[in-house]
Formats: sequence, C-alpha cells, structure tokens
Amino acid sequence: MELVVASAFVGVLGVDRVGLDDDFFELGGNSLIAMKLTANLSSTLDFDVPVRMLFGASTPELLAARIEEARESGSATPDDHAIGVLFPVRIEGQRPPLFYIHAMSGLAWKASGFAPYLEADTPIYGLQTPVMTEAWALPTSVDELAHRYVREMIDVNPTGPFNIIGHSVGGFIGHACAVLLREQGFEVSLFMVDPRHPREVDDDVALENTRDMAASWGVELGEGADVNSLDRSQIIAIGKTLDSVSFMTETQIGALYDFASASGELISGYEPRKYDGDVVMFRAAAGMDMDFTVTDEWRSVIGGQITDIDIDSNHTSMMHPDKLELIGPIVAEYLRTQEKRSS
Repeated sequence: MELVVASAFVGVLGVDRVGLDDDFFELGGNSLIAMKLTANLSSTLDFDVPVRMLFGASTPELLAARIEEARESGSATPDDHAIGVLFPVRIEGQRPPLFYIHAMSGLAWKASGFAPYLEADTPIYGLQTPVMTEAWALPTSVDELAHRYVREMIDVNPTGPFNIIGHSVGGFIGHACAVLLREQGFEVSLFMVDPRHPREVDDDVALENTRDMAASWGVELGEGADVNSLDRSQIIAIGKTLDSVSFMTETQIGALYDFASASGELISGYEPRKYDGDVVMFRAAAGMDMDFTVTDEWRSVIGGQITDIDIDSNHTSMMHPDKLELIGPIVAEYLRTQEKRSS
C-alpha cells in the first residue's frame, strides 16, 4: 500500500521519487492536486479514497495506514478532517503553528498551500465555518466567529505565540482574533490578505461570494458565468457532482452556500476594535484604484506598523498557487525574523 501511495504521489506531483515520510504538501501539492491524487488512488485500489483522508495524513506512510484501516473497517467515512472547524494540514512540529482563516466560502483547504514555504516543523491549521459540523445558526457577527476560533487556537497552542493569516472576510475575523489574543497577553503575528469590504470587490456581493465558494471547490466561474440564474438547490446539485465536495451531505453543502451568501452581511457595518500590533497586508493590485487602498481602510484600527505588499491579482485569486508562490515565502521569512527577535 505504501508503494501504491508513493507512486501516486510521483504521478500527480511530477517528482522523480517520494520517500515514506515525504509530505504531499511540502512537495508542492495543494487541495486541487489532492483531489486528483485521491481520484487516482480510488481508481487504482477500487476503493473510495476521499480527499479528506489526506489531511492530517499527508505522507505515504500515514496515508497508506489510514487507507488500510478504512479498508479493514469497510468504510472511509469515520473522520471529518476536511470539514471540521479545526482543519489540520500538518500537525507535527515544534514551532508555533500558522492558522489560516477562511474567506467567504467558509472552507480553509487553501491552508495547504503554505506547506511548501514554511519550515518543515511548523504546524499548519485552517479554521472553517462551524455550520458544516455543528448545530450552529449562521453566525451573526465577526466577533462571534473570532471567539469560536480563538478557543480552537488556544486548545492547539496554549502558551502561544500565534501566527494568523486571513483572506477576505478571514482578514476581518483574523484581526478580531488578534485583538482577543492580545487582550489575553499573547504575542501575535498577523497577516491580512486583501480584507476589503464586499462593496469594494463587486457590486453584486452574492455573485462574488458564489464565485469564491466555487473556487474553493475547484471550479472557476468566468466573468460571463450566469451564476445569478442558479438557485440554492441548483448550487447544491452542482456540489454533489464534484469530487471535491461530493462526500458532504446536501445539508452540509447547503450550509456552506448559506454561509457564503451571508458573509457580506457579516462584515457590513462591522466596526473593528483596535489591534495594537504590526500587520503584513497583502493587497490585490489588479484592477484596483490604488489612490485609496485597503490599507487606508484599516489604518485607524492597527496600532503597529503596516507592511504593504502588492500582489498582481484580483481579490478572489489571491490564494491561487501562482500567487502563493509570492505570498508564501514572504510569510515564511517574516516568521523566521520574528522567531529570531523573540529568541
């Protein structure tokens, strides 16, 4: 089984060889390549290997063991790694973890994109909307989610420090988490990826949210796509046809759709409290009026230094692999610098 899994890694990643303890994400894998990997394994083994099985078991040795365990039990469905509030990408390591907070889609699978760039002993977790796995009504405020996510972060890393990165609405939530953590005396490094108010991104917030959600599923909806013609039930039906989210129930896919639709309202009128630390601000520069930037929107509620970094991208594409090739090394270098200062 280990040989089969390692061979599948080689096939989808285009590398010459893979060892038992080589990490899929460190070798350049991401959530979309993970879908191809698990589809190939499912075909080779004639056994369903869902993509969620890879998360938290991303080496050939660990994934082979998880597949064997599932085959012996006759089921590949006992865990919810891919849709839990705390989404583990890499759990081993002595350095402070990186916590990635979801955009409007509610999913944090793109956290896997940071693995090739961070130190190998840096754990990586995503934080995802609770509506998929818990009896939560749709959250009504950024602060409500921030309190929930801070509990998850402290459970993983009780003594700190905390490294947080959030894209879009995740930037708003990450900022709120940083405020809460600083109030408890923790050190925080905060990265915000184009945290714009939805009216700055697109006049049609529901359309932008649907595009963001579809992108998290591995589906790119072009500018001409008539997404507004699709109702909730049609969106759910599309989700059930996709390998990436087909393992979810209709209720879970529907909850994701409802969360994405409500995300614009979540930050509409939201007034952040002041964060007393520094921020690295990644700004989507493509097609934006840079005379008044996203940094200007946040300057009054960030007490420390703001480091602006412009990325040639639109808002939704900021976490695509080619953009992460720019963002990932910057995050890694900043964390190394912070670690040297603290030591």
